[in-house]
Amino acid sequence: MCPHEAGYIIFASMENISSAFRKRYLDTHEKYLDSISTLLRACSDNEPLGPGQFLLARTNELKAVCTQLRSRNTFDEKRALTNLRNSWYHECAFNYPDDMYERLKFAPWRLIQFFYVIYTGLSAIVRCFDNRPRLKQNAALNAFTDEMIIKPPTRLLPVPLCFYLQGGVINPAPRTLISWSYGLSCHVPNIERCLLSVPKQSTPVSLFHYFKSLREWANYEDSHIFINLYGPRVIEMLDASLKTIVSTFCTVIELFLICFYGWDKVNDQFNQFQFRLPGTLKIYPYSLATRFGEYSKYSGLTV
Repeated sequence: MCPHEAGYIIFASMENISSAFRKRYLDTHEKYLDSISTLLRACSDNEPLGPGQFLLARTNELKAVCTQLRSRNTFDEKRALTNLRNSWYHECAFNYPDDMYERLKFAPWRLIQFFYVIYTGLSAIVRCFDNRPRLKQNAALNAFTDEMIIKPPTRLLPVPLCFYLQGGVINPAPRTLISWSYGLSCHVPNIERCLLSVPKQSTPVSLFHYFKSLREWANYEDSHIFINLYGPRVIEMLDASLKTIVSTFCTVIELFLICFYGWDKVNDQFNQFQFRLPGTLKIYPYSLATRFGEYSKYSGLTV
């Protein structure tokens, strides 16, 4: 093979990667993640905890749900607090290093870190009502969707994390929760396509199932196409979307465990974690510390 032919094959191969990147990321996952984060930010009203402020305003309702779940006596405190600490650790890895372009140099790993922040935190909540020794990922995702999204008499998650797909239909009806016309016409259809992209299963599908399928896609199928993670716009959009979802859900995790186990117990876990991390890894969990600083201001949580 002459050098000219070899160069043509390499060029054609890179063209195929560019096409694959557009088809399998820019036209799908980028739109899904942007719509999720945009709808989350739309309800934040510049509150200190961003979209997570939603649940802080529903502390009494959350405590009522926690009281009902505690009455079952099927919680596993040790595993719940272990998973909470694991989620904090994964969040620190997710936010490292400070430079955004360095964080996104290997974007598939960023997506994998994103999922494990979400999943370990979700598992901490699930361990408040399911103490089975071994829980597979799908079982935990299904349990969370059922107990935290479908069953509660009051909505515990902000739009769109509260949506789930059942029988090909999004519930709750988006028009009952969203008054923003552009959000309904542009972003809700992306959420629907996102939920429909999850491999079929017999139980309701939430965005947390999508986050698992996103991790599997990035991990096993198309990681190589991120060679074409080109231009600051693509990088900035991915970083902003993932950070919005993580910060929102971390607030949900922490508020739920505070209401379930009490402020003193969860705050003690935080104090131990923030004390040890700088001494061993030489980093400080600024996002985590900011959230706990806000929680400490609310007497309804700390009594």
